[in-house]
Amino acid sequence: MSRLLAFAALAPFAATCAQAPEQSAGAEPVCVRAEIVPGFESFGKPEAGAPALGKAVALTMKSAESSAAKGERPFKPGTYEGHWLRTVAKAGDYRIALSQAAWIAVRRTMDEVDSAAHGHGPACSGIRKIVTFPLKPGSYHLNLSEAKEPGIVVAVAPGA
Repeated sequence: MSRLLAFAALAPFAATCAQAPEQSAGAEPVCVRAEIVPGFESFGKPEAGAPALGKAVALTMKSAESSAAKGERPFKPGTYEGHWLRTVAKAGDYRIALSQAAWIAVRRTMDEVDSAAHGHGPACSGIRKIVTFPLKPGSYHLNLSEAKEPGIVVAVAPGA
């Protein structure tokens, strides 16, 4: 009987100990293992250089205030931007992944290419944003703007 009373007295304590701690609504999930996004396998191991198909590169952008090349969007003080030229050999959808939030514009000559889809990378992948653009063979300007930090990882992959 005394064991039963002792168990009954400890039961509410045991129930509260067994519950998982509640996570606040805005809290980031704890990363155990990142989900790899097909086409962006190299995102966690960026190289130096210009954005190239199938590889992630670490880039350093310039202060928007000091950049010589101005896009159609007015610069926001305290942000960074970068501009690169890329050539596409085969028509299709191409996804551009970024490690931080930034505005992505893709231009062919003076015309801006409309994006086909927007999304985010999975939690813990390091991918903050993925935007898909339908591209034809030719040369394109990749313009990034409104980034909060000068360092950014960029990867370009064919559409899935």
